[in-house]
Amino acid sequence: MNKYIKENNGFGFFLTFLILALGIIISTTLLMTVMTDSKATSKNLGKTQAKDLAIKGVESAAYSLNEEISKNFKNKKAGISYDEYIKLLNEEFKKRLCTTNEHFQSASETGTFEVCIDGEPELYKYGEIDYKSATYKVKFKSTGISKSGETETTYKTMLIGSEGFPEALRFALSTYNFNNTKRNGNGNLYLHGSTDIQGDIKVDQDLIVSSFGSYLMGQRYWIETGLPMISPIGNNDFSKITVGGNLYRYKNPTPLRYNYTGNEVYLNHISQSYFNSRDYIETKNIEDLFRTKKKGQVLRVTREGTRNAIDIGQQIQINQILPSTLKEYNLHLNQIQTCRDGRSSYKCYTSQPKTYSFNHDESRVFVKGQLYIGHPNNAPKAQLTVQGNSNTGLGVTFYVEGDVIINNVNLTSNMLIYTTGKVTIRESTIKGVNLSSSPDSEIQKLESGTLIIFAKQNIDIANNSLYSNTPSQIKGFFLTEENIEMYGAGSNIELNGGISANRIVLNTLSARFPNENKADNDYTSYVSSNNEPRLKVHYDPYLIESYLKLYPPEPVFYGPDVPIEYEIAS
Repeated sequence: MNKYIKENNGFGFFLTFLILALGIIISTTLLMTVMTDSKATSKNLGKTQAKDLAIKGVESAAYSLNEEISKNFKNKKAGISYDEYIKLLNEEFKKRLCTTNEHFQSASETGTFEVCIDGEPELYKYGEIDYKSATYKVKFKSTGISKSGETETTYKTMLIGSEGFPEALRFALSTYNFNNTKRNGNGNLYLHGSTDIQGDIKVDQDLIVSSFGSYLMGQRYWIETGLPMISPIGNNDFSKITVGGNLYRYKNPTPLRYNYTGNEVYLNHISQSYFNSRDYIETKNIEDLFRTKKKGQVLRVTREGTRNAIDIGQQIQINQILPSTLKEYNLHLNQIQTCRDGRSSYKCYTSQPKTYSFNHDESRVFVKGQLYIGHPNNAPKAQLTVQGNSNTGLGVTFYVEGDVIINNVNLTSNMLIYTTGKVTIRESTIKGVNLSSSPDSEIQKLESGTLIIFAKQNIDIANNSLYSNTPSQIKGFFLTEENIEMYGAGSNIELNGGISANRIVLNTLSARFPNENKADNDYTSYVSSNNEPRLKVHYDPYLIESYLKLYPPEPVFYGPDVPIEYEIAS
């Protein structure tokens, strides 16, 4: 028995020793693995941090460069010329080339980064048009260094400088707070009802949307017709909306038993700037305010550009005194001929087509007083073409010290108009002059003319295709330093181009009128979700090219635009 115990004690000791040894080996192996993994993890973390620092460095350097450029505009309220601006940009770029020692450096909790400009920046131009661009493609080289010593280098190209055309030309709808005060609805966009919008939108202040369309017919009527529809243009995946303020949904403004209110409710609504009453619901989700054909087709973005303002008064003042500018007083473009009644003759309006070609040098016309294009309402509808040099395709530019009226006319145009007064467009259609001999429809669109108006006072586009179920086609872009208010209730308008103003109010119903006649003041029975909206604003993708082909004045610059990543911009 004792022998058996001794033999088993020896085996037990050996087994214990073996287990202990194996445990030590396994523990050591695990410890070494953990330490190796820890080093690898630390190294990977360092590389990730370095890469993040490098990416962050490009953005920081681009904005820092922009700030330095902006300092040169201090106390220069009149802006600076193109040549002066190009010189300034190149001087700032040269300082930060990788071949110099003036690199942008900064530190953070995770490490540091160093950024320089890799190679000479190149001028960037929008499309194929030859114009004075002041935007450069700037390639940044950025090296991030983590605290653990890991380094990563990245390259990114940014657009730095300013566009040679007004930023508003990029949008279907845009508001700019020209008065720089948050009152009277300045900078707001109001979309009442089912307006059909294609393209991007920019709003300086607040965006207010209602599913109720509105119109004035004795009383102020509000009829539920659906939220506005928005869709991207071309092959874009989404419409981009920039809003500087907040998003609001305007609830039913009418009493439960009626479709109308007093007009003072409407006027107070569109002139207020704070929407903290129970009539409004604030939302953070832009998709709450629009209908889309596909989910995700509308996107709120935070990028904001500079206003790139147009000094309308200055343009008129400069061009009216140039020797090559044609001078006119109260210019009326119409079709009047001599008619006979027995033995007597008199002047009468006719609907025979007529073309006005301004073929003098540079096709500039200064008008002291009113520019009237078309016929009175009691005359036949005019059929007019207004253009510059018909041989070169050069458009005509009008500088008007007074009002502009486009009335009762089917207008074909290639015009740029600056006016100190009001603009009224009624009972009219507008299309662009065809400047192309190509049978390709896309080339024809690219090379067709347009109508662009920059006004200091209100623009009124109304009573076009009144109660007709076929819309008036209007090709043009309309900018005012005051307000635009448009109705697609009785009127039926399809605008191809864009609208920009201090404040925009669009009122739309999806309505169809039997026999194209209004029967009563309340349009409720004519409204249906199956009907087409009676106001459509579709961005013209060729608008910027059309503007640049009109030979606009040399741009004056008031500061750099916000930097944009080149791949995104293009």
